[in-house]
Amino acid sequence: MAWSQAVCTSEQSLQGFCSGIDEVNRTAADPSRAGFLDSPRSAPASA
Repeated sequence: MAWSQAVCTSEQSLQGFCSGIDEVNRTAADPSRAGFLDSPRSAPASA
């Protein structure tokens, strides 16, 4: 996460990209959201 913060401070044009990275980090840290993202992939496989 530290590297994305360094990129954000040096490259303002990448602010949106860095925000996306932060969102991915939050999603990965949240088991319920991660499970929700996994469900569309697992549902067709088990159907």
